[in-house]
Amino acid sequence: MKAHQTVLLLSLAFLLISLGVPVHASASSVTSQDSGNAIGMADIGVLQTSNGNLSYTTFTNAIIGRIQFNGGDFLSYNGTSYVNQASVQLDGVVKAGNQYFWVQNMPIIQSEGGGLYKIYLSDLVWNITQPGSNISTSIPIGGKGSLTTKNGVTFYEYKDNKPIITKTPFVLQLITSANETNNYMNLQFSYSFSNSSTIGIGEFDDFVLGIPQSPLFVIGGENPSGPNGFEMVISASNDFSTLYVNSWNSTMWSGYSYNGEFYTMPSAMSTSFGITGKVSQSHGISETWNNAMDYAVQSSGESTNGFLWNISTSASYSQGKLTVYVTPGDSMWKLTVKNAQTGLEVFSSQINGSSESFNFNANQGYYIADFQMMAGPSLIYTTQVDFSTNDYALVSVSTVVPHYYVNGIEEPSNSTVPVHLPSSICFPKTYQIGLGERLFFKYSLVDGVKEGNIVNITSPGTYTINATYVLQYEVGFPFNVTLTVNGVTENFKLGWINVDSTLNISNQTDYISNGTRAIITSPLSFKVETPINVTLQGHYIIQYLVKFPFNVTIIVDKSTYFVNSSWITKGYTVNLPTQIIPVKDGVRYYVEPSEFQVNEPITFPVAYVVQYLVRFPFNITVSVNGTVMNFAQSWINSSSIVVASLQQIHIAKGVMYNVSSFSFVVNKPMNYTPVYGVYYYVSLTTPIPVNINGENYTINSGYYLKGTHITFYSVFYVNSTERLLVRSNVSQLNLTEPSSISDSYIVQYLIHLPFNMTFSVNGKQETGQSSWVNSGSNVVVKPQFIYVNSTERYSVNGENFTVTAPRSVNLPYTVEYLANINGNRTWYPIGSVIKLQAPQGFFQVVTWQGTYQEPNGATIKVNGPITETSITSTNYVNVGIVTTIIILIIALTVAILLKRSKGGSGNTQK
Repeated sequence: MKAHQTVLLLSLAFLLISLGVPVHASASSVTSQDSGNAIGMADIGVLQTSNGNLSYTTFTNAIIGRIQFNGGDFLSYNGTSYVNQASVQLDGVVKAGNQYFWVQNMPIIQSEGGGLYKIYLSDLVWNITQPGSNISTSIPIGGKGSLTTKNGVTFYEYKDNKPIITKTPFVLQLITSANETNNYMNLQFSYSFSNSSTIGIGEFDDFVLGIPQSPLFVIGGENPSGPNGFEMVISASNDFSTLYVNSWNSTMWSGYSYNGEFYTMPSAMSTSFGITGKVSQSHGISETWNNAMDYAVQSSGESTNGFLWNISTSASYSQGKLTVYVTPGDSMWKLTVKNAQTGLEVFSSQINGSSESFNFNANQGYYIADFQMMAGPSLIYTTQVDFSTNDYALVSVSTVVPHYYVNGIEEPSNSTVPVHLPSSICFPKTYQIGLGERLFFKYSLVDGVKEGNIVNITSPGTYTINATYVLQYEVGFPFNVTLTVNGVTENFKLGWINVDSTLNISNQTDYISNGTRAIITSPLSFKVETPINVTLQGHYIIQYLVKFPFNVTIIVDKSTYFVNSSWITKGYTVNLPTQIIPVKDGVRYYVEPSEFQVNEPITFPVAYVVQYLVRFPFNITVSVNGTVMNFAQSWINSSSIVVASLQQIHIAKGVMYNVSSFSFVVNKPMNYTPVYGVYYYVSLTTPIPVNINGENYTINSGYYLKGTHITFYSVFYVNSTERLLVRSNVSQLNLTEPSSISDSYIVQYLIHLPFNMTFSVNGKQETGQSSWVNSGSNVVVKPQFIYVNSTERYSVNGENFTVTAPRSVNLPYTVEYLANINGNRTWYPIGSVIKLQAPQGFFQVVTWQGTYQEPNGATIKVNGPITETSITSTNYVNVGIVTTIIILIIALTVAILLKRSKGGSGNTQK
């Protein structure tokens, strides 16, 4: 038939395969962490042949994968939780220009129980041009999904939330196509689905990426992130999870497109090459290739690895029919037949399926069948097979088994048959007689020559073939056992042994499964005379592998061990005492006591608390989750809250740390240095005023911040009228250590006198108007004159007093002025009366001139300095009076004299 032209018809045909019987999965089936790659069919451009591996590269615009699922019980486990899901993935590498993409058509199959399943369609597209590449958010995209970022990588993802609900069996076919649409990369994700009652087909997503490149799937070679190829695989439903299988029954096929037809991939490995989902190695999927049916048969068991097939070809001729056989079937095979003598081509054809018969009415002779395998347009493999169309050979076969095969056709034993040339005579390697009893092929004699179970007849003649078999019985053990059979060492759980053989089993350790082993403690020997199931009862003990998350001390049967894992005899009790487990610097585990009985392999969940070492530079009082503690270092439980209030910590004599409040959560080892100030103790004899960092304070003995600068005053003014005379043994102190200061002070008060005066303090004479005087001093101010100037003075009264406070002394005084009276200088109190009196003659007039203009005998009042000088002058009035009188007297005298004179002279004349 043509290579997968009608995909849906083939899908329906697969429904004829019988159902498997699922067994419910449970969490106990996933105790083993044995993970292998996903299982299915993967082609990375490496062809396995009998002569070694060949590499090839080809391109295609579409890939296809098909699975017929007949039932199963499974779960995906991520290390902490599980879901009853598996994924079926059609994945491939797409090359667009110089960019590479990992494209996943990835349905999720979810078991609902009772043979009911849900199928969720989804697809993903990743940029793998370089490890860690992203699909740029600046490039336009189209599709039902969207860009998603996980673990720093941006990719495209679509999930269909509406499931396909079905019972088994069902067929699910996936097709992913790569095209160029409107000059943009276009990926189309399609599916077809069928079960006994439903058929569905369609495109479920159409992804467009805005890069002007034509995309193609590439098989072979490598890209910067890994190999190129495509695959149809079964895996866990999530990345970094493992699929565990209790039961599974399915068939699978995958291929690529060329010229509108799909062909089986040229090569297939039973493992994934490009996804992070895993399948358990021991509870996985066993896979074999059925070339006649052109699919992989998948069932629960130990997971398969390696190539699914070794490419092979063969040809046989019989009665005008040329039959050819190819592996893999339904791939792109081309057959050309040439005459071996002339080299001329006599026949050519495409080969459909895994075998095909052609009418070949050629002359008798020898021919060469030339097989060519194509991958798209590329020739990737070629080989030749010789065959003959000559006469028949006559073969007589004698054997104890009832039949044998000629070119795959069953023939009765102990008969003579004609065979075409060339022919292959095949004897079954085993023949089942009854339960636990069979015949096993040893050798064949062809005309007395020893050969194997396949005898090739290539030339005419008569042949006598005798096939020799030996009787074997099935011997079973509860687990794989190493034993010697007639001196030959073998290892099996269930094996076939020649009759009358002697088996010897020595002391040994046999690993039954992951985490379980048996120890044979006493030897055993017996002869095989019948099928037998050897229980080994009393000859062995079962031990389970007990694992712990880290090395711990355990006590088993009164013995102590320090282990990370240990084999413990079934039924023994394991005791874990309270213990401290150092992990690394600053980290330890505090293990709480527990015990358990060993009845299966187990990773025991040790009850422990992670503790971190918290260090402070000095002892600090803190609250840890409400409990008050004081320590410089201590082991604290993870996630604890450490709180400290403001506190003063005395580190050494005279040294104190003032620690600020703080809090933190302990989630790692910590060397925590709180904010704190260093203070030193300053001891003083007595409190004194000082200047601290530019501010005035009265300092007492106490703690002061490191670096504090203290200036000690020699004189400190409390105010304008009070001061202290300070005495200390230092004048400046920059605080770098505890200090002791010897200090004292004297209180002085300002004494203010009304004048600049002479006074004595405690008998010591001083002069001034004001003076700082020690408190308690005796001050004596005697009466004295205070000269304002040369003409004014104060007559001040005296006073005696004791200084107990600032004082402005008010002394009674009298103002006196200097009176200078005709040179006589005399001090007179203000308000005194002075009489101005100086002697004077009759002809004199005395007046006073100076401060006042006063006559002689006047009185004046002293209100200021006085200077008076008497002035004596002629009393012209009195002089005039006297002169007048004298003149009158003289005149009268003269007149008298004249009169007398005149009177005498007249008498004579007469």
